[in-house]
Amino acid sequence: AAHVFERTARRQPITPLAPEIGIALALVFWSTVTLPLSYWPGGGVRLLTDQYLKAIAFFWLLATIITTTDRLRALVWSLTLCAIPLAATGVWHYLSGEVMTTTQEGLVRVVGYMGSSGLTGNPNDLALMLNLIIPLTGALALSSRGGTRLFAIAVALLSVGGVIITFSRAGFLSLS
Repeated sequence: AAHVFERTARRQPITPLAPEIGIALALVFWSTVTLPLSYWPGGGVRLLTDQYLKAIAFFWLLATIITTTDRLRALVWSLTLCAIPLAATGVWHYLSGEVMTTTQEGLVRVVGYMGSSGLTGNPNDLALMLNLIIPLTGALALSSRGGTRLFAIAVALLSVGGVIITFSRAGFLSLS
């Protein structure tokens, strides 16, 4: 709402006229129209309003706000910094023995970030999030100099370790 107000006050377009925005809006429209035909309409509405529309709003804001290389670099640094507690918590849980039991004898999985709640509460989701951030962190390492390059490399290595200790098959395949 603040972004729309600011753009309107400056008489600038609210959103860029990019094909990606049109595709995202078409997917929202299609999801809404086909809700009555779904197997579980109530769950579909909840998923649409609780997660999907928030993701679309986040995508729209990023597409609208990230217009320069400096802004993109700041966003990537923010994501890199956010990967530190995710990976460090996973490694800490593994080293401290705070694990989930599984149905397979001898196989344990680390508890994700913030236990069973949150976006990365599941070990598979934790591996997914770290795998999404690792290439961005690698790009920062390649484009930085000195201490910031070493810091980005350290975060990337911590994130790789975090993916490995989740014992997520899909996470490990994505990593390789």
